[in-house]
Amino acid sequence: MTIDPITADFVYIRLLGDRKAIEAKTTVWNQVVGDRTTSMSSWVEVCQMVQRRGIPQYVYFNNHYEGFAVASVERFRTLCKARGIETPLNVQLPAVIEPTLFDTSPN
Repeated sequence: MTIDPITADFVYIRLLGDRKAIEAKTTVWNQVVGDRTTSMSSWVEVCQMVQRRGIPQYVYFNNHYEGFAVASVERFRTLCKARGIETPLNVQLPAVIEPTLFDTSPN
């Protein structure tokens, strides 16, 4: 008996990371502080198998995965492209990192 891990008409993947480990390195989410390409590549393999089955998939990254979710998404898209996996949304890195409500003002 084989068990199919796909139980819906779509696949949802969240790559969260280790909050304590990343926050020990940074609390500013504007650059990658932990390269997880090896782990990410294994998820690309999963996505390739899912794509072959024609099942829509949604992959999300948290800043705690590598330190900067936007850069993680771009790396993931690059790895996917190398394997022929289409990623329809084009995410651009911001030219300027905008302050958040929680940043302290120098005034």
